[in-house]
Amino acid sequence: MIQFSPVDYGTLQALNRSAQRCEHQPRKEDITHMKFKSLLICSLAIASLASAVQAQEVTFAGTTTGTFSLTGTNTNGGITFNGQSFSNTTLNGFAGFVLGNFNITGPVAITDGQTFTLRVTFTAPPGTGPNPGVFTANLSGALSSTAGGVMFNFVNDASNPQVFTFAGGTFRFFVDDLTLRPGVTNVDLTGGAFAQVPEGGSTVALLGMALVAAAAVRRRLAI
Repeated sequence: MIQFSPVDYGTLQALNRSAQRCEHQPRKEDITHMKFKSLLICSLAIASLASAVQAQEVTFAGTTTGTFSLTGTNTNGGITFNGQSFSNTTLNGFAGFVLGNFNITGPVAITDGQTFTLRVTFTAPPGTGPNPGVFTANLSGALSSTAGGVMFNFVNDASNPQVFTFAGGTFRFFVDDLTLRPGVTNVDLTGGAFAQVPEGGSTVALLGMALVAAAAVRRRLAI
C-alpha cells in the first residue's frame, strides 16, 4: 500500500486546484473568438436596422393637358400635343414619367414670345399641392419637313424643379426640355420627380436601439 507524506498530499491538492482552474478558464484564443463573434452579430443587427430606416418610396399618378399660347389650344400649326395619364413609383427616391407626346403633321414657325403650358393634375400622392402643377416652356425656332427645329425650353427643368407638398412630405417635379426635328412625327414629353419623406418615430427608435447595442458591445469588448 502506497502512503503519501503530508507534503506530497498537499502538493497533489494544489495541482488539483490548478487543473480545475485551467479547465474552467477560457483560453486566450477562445476569448478572442467570442469577441469577434459578438462584434459580427452586432454588426449584422445594425445593418439590418439601418436598412429599416431608409427613405420610403412614393407612388405618383395623374393626368396632363397642354396648350399653346398662340392658339389657346393643344395645336399650333403642324404640332399637336396629346396629354395622357401617368403612374410610377419612386426607386431610391426618384421616378421618371412620360407626360404626353407631340405629333408633327406639318410645318410650323414660332414667333417671339410664344409659350407652351403643361398642366399636371396629380391623383397621387394624396394631398399634393399646388394641384394642378403648371409648367411653362418658352418656344423658339421653325420647323419644315426637311429642315429646322422647334425648341421647348421649360423653366422648371431638371436644374430648377418645382417643389410640391403632400400628406407624407415634399417632392420636386420637373419637365425635360426637348426639340422637334424634321422627319420625326412623334416625340415623347418626359419628366421626373424626387421625393423626400421624413422618417417616422418607429424607425428613429430602431436606429437608437442599434446605436445603444453597438455601444454596449464596444464596452464589453474593451474588457
